[in-house]
Formats: sequence, C-alpha cells, structure tokens
Amino acid sequence: MSTPRHDWGSPTAPASLQCYSLARMHHTDVSLFERLIRNGMCYQQLENQHRMRPEIASLIVSHIYKSLENHESVFKYSNIKSIASNLFFIAYEEEEDDFDESLSHSNTYEAEFISKLYRHLRLQGYFQHEITVLFFL
Repeated sequence: MSTPRHDWGSPTAPASLQCYSLARMHHTDVSLFERLIRNGMCYQQLENQHRMRPEIASLIVSHIYKSLENHESVFKYSNIKSIASNLFFIAYEEEEDDFDESLSHSNTYEAEFISKLYRHLRLQGYFQHEITVLFFL
C-alpha cells in the first residue's frame, strides 16, 4: 500500500545564483519545483496564509502569488514590545567583510546589530522560538 507524498515549497522560489549568465543559459535560475509545474505537474497553491503579519505579507505576496489572503488570526498578533514598529528596514553603508578568493559574504556591522536586537528582544521576555529575522539582499 502506498502512502501519499507531500512536497513542500514555493513554485516561484528562486534558485541560488553564482554566475547569472550561466544560470540563465542552463536554466538553473528556475527552481526545480517551478520547472516541474511548468512541465505539467499537478499542484495546489496556498490560498490563505496563517503565519505572517499582514505588514510583511503585503511586501512579498504580490511577487510570489497571484492571490493570497491573510487569515483573520494574523490580524490579532500583539505589537512587538519596546519597538516602535512591527516591521522596519535598516539602511547602512558599512562594507561587506573582505575574504580573498571566497564566494562567502559577511558583514560584521550587520551581524552585531542583529545580535544586539536579538538580545534586546530576549530581555523583553520573548523566547528564542518567537524571534525571526528576515534578510533581503
């Protein structure tokens, strides 16, 4: 007897790119999930999201989904303690750390900022599993 199989992922999640021109030439800039869908694989797309604050969802939903509604539960989230806004962006001019011959990137300023923000949130009484940091490059 076979058991049902569920594959999770976003059909439009971009694949990782190291060399853009080669990625385009060999179509590796398209996720495997998206390729399967383009080739006729049956799928169902999320219609209601239950996790993201509406402020966050509004930034990304239109880029990923044709239509995605917020479940009523996400409108009931409490505001983040001791922070003026539930969503904010940080602009800075500190350069990436320099690693010779490496494809890796890091930014000490960014890491220290996030570390201090995390510590601040923990001191406000938040547990580790309640804190999520999202990066957009």
